[in-house]
Amino acid sequence: MKKMENKKPFEAEKNFQETFNETRDLVNNHEGAAWVLTQELRVGFENESQEKLFDGIEIKTIDEAQDKAFDVISKTLEGLEGVIDLSRIEVAHGKGHFARDYIHAMILAEGAVLDPERPMDPRQAYVGIVAGALHDILGCALVNRYDEKFRAVRHAEAGAILFSKIADKIDVSPKEASLISYAIAAHTRYAKSEKVECAFDGEEREIQPYKEYREIGGEKEPIMALVLAKWADRFDVNGPCFVGRHFLTLIKEHFDYASDTGKFYRVGFDEAMRPLLRPESEIAKDPLEKTMREHLQTYYNSQNNNTDYGRFDYGKMAEMREEYKERLLRIIKAFDSPIELSAKEEESLLDRWTQWLSQNIEPSESGSEVAGQLREMFLKLPQGIKEPWFGAMQTTLKEYGEWSQETLERMQELPERYATIPMIGDIKEIISFERAK
Repeated sequence: MKKMENKKPFEAEKNFQETFNETRDLVNNHEGAAWVLTQELRVGFENESQEKLFDGIEIKTIDEAQDKAFDVISKTLEGLEGVIDLSRIEVAHGKGHFARDYIHAMILAEGAVLDPERPMDPRQAYVGIVAGALHDILGCALVNRYDEKFRAVRHAEAGAILFSKIADKIDVSPKEASLISYAIAAHTRYAKSEKVECAFDGEEREIQPYKEYREIGGEKEPIMALVLAKWADRFDVNGPCFVGRHFLTLIKEHFDYASDTGKFYRVGFDEAMRPLLRPESEIAKDPLEKTMREHLQTYYNSQNNNTDYGRFDYGKMAEMREEYKERLLRIIKAFDSPIELSAKEEESLLDRWTQWLSQNIEPSESGSEVAGQLREMFLKLPQGIKEPWFGAMQTTLKEYGEWSQETLERMQELPERYATIPMIGDIKEIISFERAK
């Protein structure tokens, strides 16, 4: 028998299915043990300098970074194909979200590495691309994205644990696995420490913010691998795609996390669909909380260099961020221009809207099912609510069509093979607006 010297029994003997099942059991039924793993991951990363963190990773160019990231992402999802049940992932965090985050990570990494004034280290670009693509699809396959109010090991941490356990199966070194796993976990931004009473075991655990920079001489030096992963994720809460994603999440009442306040807020369909846009002081008095339009405005307001979200934005990221913001703002303003439609026109618009949600934003069986259910829920709303939404829907579809064309043009600068990913399929097909016409 061949001796497997540096392999733990778990790593050596488990296949992808067994590893996935064991990790799912760990994060859902043994949160204490999972929590210990996340703290070990943090200690190993947060106690090292940037130089030592990336020392030994042999990547010198953006081409090498993109090629290796593509191979790691492809091997990860190839191994998990047929293992991950995409129908169990909450809509807005599945195939569509992955496709956009993956392409954004590739595009932004190239822009940052080639930036003449502040070139990103290609080694960090590699780590950031992998984490930027995988940060949600792994963890959301393990835990319920909207049960996180009652747990400390959330989708980000669960995804990090899973990647760390399958890394040896896809020829990722322990050092690279540690970096990528931390970047996956750190994509969730915690503004401050928070205590959580965990539902499974009743234990109180304290979550600390992840460290995306090092203090050097009083200055904050960002770890760009972590920043890049967040950049990719932020582009799906900006622009027309965010409108579709947010709409899909309204299928059931849930609690979502606001990283700017460190608090969870309730989201419900009827309350969210009110076409209101009010000052924060007025919203604070409303027990029904923010509308969807107000949430769009909140995210719009956060996309700049004066916030913790955008303080490290520069170059290609800052340029594209402003383009996406302009699109989002036009959609927010469109609510102020209600449209009165005939029954036939209303049906036609809702057909296009539903197809767009199910073919571009969340191209899956669950996406199609949820989009159809939301259409029926929308039809029951008062006309005074529907008409402002008709204006917003028309503007969103127009903005998406233009965004889609721009993104496909940007993809032409990338090698053709990057456009197809196991489990996900043809990225260009997901992005193309022709599918929804």
